[in-house]
Amino acid sequence: MIFANTFAVKRLNLWVQEGKDLNAYLPYLSMYLGHAHLTGTDYYLHFVPEFFPLFKEKTLEKCANLIPEVEYEAR
Repeated sequence: MIFANTFAVKRLNLWVQEGKDLNAYLPYLSMYLGHAHLTGTDYYLHFVPEFFPLFKEKTLEKCANLIPEVEYEAR
């Protein structure tokens, strides 16, 4: 179990660093690990210290304009 956990987390981190689409690659990892459903593989989507800064950067790039800025006027 420890080998699978380490392998899965490192593989996911590598894919993020390479700019891969995790939604497209996660089914391959799930099949490789022998999981019947993606929910079993979702367990490995942990934040490790080396991964969080990169995840934050990638998320901000994609979601920065998701919710537009609204001007607020006090009455």
